[in-house]
Amino acid sequence: MQDLTLITPPFLKPGDIVHFVAPGKHASRELIDNAKSIVESWGLTVTYSSSLFEQWHQFAATDQQRIEDLQVALDNPSVNS
Repeated sequence: MQDLTLITPPFLKPGDIVHFVAPGKHASRELIDNAKSIVESWGLTVTYSSSLFEQWHQFAATDQQRIEDLQVALDNPSVNS
């Protein structure tokens, strides 16, 4: 039988790292800078995926680049969100 226990991540605290990834549509630098300012005002540290500011048609980089960016973020133990 499959275990369906809900896993609840810990709350973010000042100094934690939030890694911005764009897994879908391209976002403008202005929008990302505004989001970064808000997150940093909460005492969190923001890092960016390597292709966050790329654009491929309406997407934020190619499918492969976006997959790699997301996987890098998920695999990085220092990233909290």
